[in-house]
Amino acid sequence: MNNSGTFTISAVIEGDRACFRRPEFTTDLVSYDVIPPYVAEQILRTIYNPGGGRWSIDRIRVINPIRFILDEVDSERGPRRALVLDDVRYVITARFVYVAEDGDRPQHAIEELLSRTHDIYLGAAAFPGTLRRAEPCEEQQRYWDPQLIDLGWMIKEQKSKVSRFPIFFRARLVNGCILVSESVLTAT
Repeated sequence: MNNSGTFTISAVIEGDRACFRRPEFTTDLVSYDVIPPYVAEQILRTIYNPGGGRWSIDRIRVINPIRFILDEVDSERGPRRALVLDDVRYVITARFVYVAEDGDRPQHAIEELLSRTHDIYLGAAAFPGTLRRAEPCEEQQRYWDPQLIDLGWMIKEQKSKVSRFPIFFRARLVNGCILVSESVLTAT
């Protein structure tokens, strides 16, 4: 018997520095202003990725102010200049959509995994961070004044089921929050 369902979580992703690389910069490493949805999905897949299910990011709440710093990062080609984010903290809201066999439900496994703090990378191995469950008070936390900030085009998915090209969306920060599910998507 197949059962399908959806399970929603809120998690905190944070670290001292991050570089969510913009694809239009080839020589230097330049970060997006905020973690892209596809990176948040990749992070969630590192802690829970069974067959028959997928993660979908609904919202990214930016907690700490967006600040960039110049840094130097070691790569295969030697040291590279990098424009990276400083002191990042996000609360992401994500759905796990699944089809379960024989009444198996992933909710318990996901809750158990989120009860611990996980070490992750924030764009590259040079930028360690953590992932943990968001406390109820953190889910509403924000530092922003009510305003709209256009962050420009951002990658939502690296590849989709219908295209091998990335899917972009217009990222808008409204009251410190990107509502990914309400964004208009454009494929290249």
